[in-house]
Amino acid sequence: MGKRTVIAIVAAFVAGVLVIVGYDTFSGNFANVFGQASANASANSAVNSLAARLRTVHGVSSVTVDFALFAMPAPTIGIRVSTRSTATAEDDREVVTLVQGVIAHDVNAYPSTLTIDAPNGSRFTQNHFGMPASTLATKVGVWSALRLVGPPVRESVGRVSFNGPLGVTITAPGASQTELARLIASYSTALPAVSRPGMSWDLPGLQSMNELPPTSVLTELSGIVAKLGLAPADPRALPPSTRVVPLVWAPRNSSALSLGFVGPNDGSSLAHADIAARLFVEAGVIPGFSFYTVEDGGPVQHRFHLGACAGSQAMLPGEADYAAHLRGIGLDLPDGSGPGVCLSAD
Repeated sequence: MGKRTVIAIVAAFVAGVLVIVGYDTFSGNFANVFGQASANASANSAVNSLAARLRTVHGVSSVTVDFALFAMPAPTIGIRVSTRSTATAEDDREVVTLVQGVIAHDVNAYPSTLTIDAPNGSRFTQNHFGMPASTLATKVGVWSALRLVGPPVRESVGRVSFNGPLGVTITAPGASQTELARLIASYSTALPAVSRPGMSWDLPGLQSMNELPPTSVLTELSGIVAKLGLAPADPRALPPSTRVVPLVWAPRNSSALSLGFVGPNDGSSLAHADIAARLFVEAGVIPGFSFYTVEDGGPVQHRFHLGACAGSQAMLPGEADYAAHLRGIGLDLPDGSGPGVCLSAD
């Protein structure tokens, strides 16, 4: 067998291998593309059927579906439901139940978002659809109760990150003090105790983190917000550049309540904090207080706890001086009160 013949045989063999490999690769890619196209078609059909069912709900005025096939890194589904002014809490619950049923069971491979828009500007959004039915009913029930009695409220239910914890955030953007008073008046009935852990509330002048305060505490806090002028009578009249620094209720962070100031280091922040501390102590419902300000050397925070501490105390530099300062201005701190935060004994 000549050299040229050997070369030809080897070349033919290599070409044959390449043809086979190329065919297999092509076949695999084709199968993947065909499978994804089939899945997309099935998901699109399920979502369109869902939209048709949603349009039959009594309080629903319109439904739109956005199936973004070419979104990166994967196709996404957006469902927007607009409700009538006559929509009831039962209508809201029926909408979220229908949507979760389809998303969780038929199209759970696609990142999805549900948005419900009420005529008064209230909005409910959801991006996690694996909740038990009772939990979901509670979450949307809070929004339904609040949107029916007060200013426009927005509630977001879902995960901030893919594997993050489930959270609920309620906001009332642009609400006036009068509107907030109506909202707070319905607080105890609209927000059952079971719904409060894991919920955050961002109101003008007041934020809660991870857990909403008891009704008695919220009432005191809303009064403090008004007295300190943290929530103006009508925030919509403020210039867009105006910053309203809120009180922050964060019981899981031990300090319980904080008040922040960002401004010139001219002593006005400390005077403001003194007034706030007096109000908190007089209210008698706040286990601890802290305030922070930005001074020439950077952020500064001072904290104190009310009453005896059964656990350990954690202090930052300067907090002992701040506690002494509060007593020096005549603040009657309960026995056992001291600087820093009181950490749990367990």
